[in-house]
Amino acid sequence: MLLGTLLLWGFGLRVLRSPNERVRHRPWLVILTAVAFVLALHWQFAGNLLGAHFSLTKKSLGSLSMSSWVALGSGVLIFLALSGLHLREAWRNGILGRYLGAAVLVIVVLAGISFVLRDSHHFHLHHYTWAGLLVPFARFSSPVSRISQAFLFGLFVEGVAHWGMDGVWLPGV
Repeated sequence: MLLGTLLLWGFGLRVLRSPNERVRHRPWLVILTAVAFVLALHWQFAGNLLGAHFSLTKKSLGSLSMSSWVALGSGVLIFLALSGLHLREAWRNGILGRYLGAAVLVIVVLAGISFVLRDSHHFHLHHYTWAGLLVPFARFSSPVSRISQAFLFGLFVEGVAHWGMDGVWLPGV
């Protein structure tokens, strides 16, 4: 995954700010960024509190409780809204082609490796892996992007700290 992040960075997902541009620290943005990071650090606690327990597998999705459906649906809507906002930022900054190219590259690499290992392994993308893959895409200096990046980084840290670093392709079909 670290190699993938370096590849994404190399394909043009670097920070747009010039070295001479002064980053403005707005108190409300610092507070919201910290809140997003801390909320993500308590992902498992929030799931327990809401009664939402599931993984994105056929078996789990076939038997979701109502609270899990609400959590999943809310997450999908938030993801789509944030994706739209980040795509707009990429378009405004003139990098939409490279931005989408990097996203397609991630999908193609994951699909290609999964295809090669299809007879011996199954694909399981952990929540912290999702977060780690998405961090480079929340790369703009807008408040939404900064808060998204804080949440994604917190989610990555929570997942690794709570579950450990597990593989994406697990033995057995």
